[in-house]
Amino acid sequence: MAIDIPLELDSGPITWVKAEIDSALYRALAGLEQLRTHPTTEGRNSVRAELHQVSGAFELVGIEGLAILV
Repeated sequence: MAIDIPLELDSGPITWVKAEIDSALYRALAGLEQLRTHPTTEGRNSVRAELHQVSGAFELVGIEGLAILV
């Protein structure tokens, strides 16, 4: 799968969603920590949902490469 990466990134759109991306990533990290000690299907699904949200935000602002890594 080829990924087109622009040489210059327009940082405007990412600033609109950065706070929500940060928040979702912190929730995912907290969820992962909980999964280490108390693994549950609900916890796993919650982490997956948070990372899916982050991936979608990256795609929305045109950073598909990061979306693939998430």
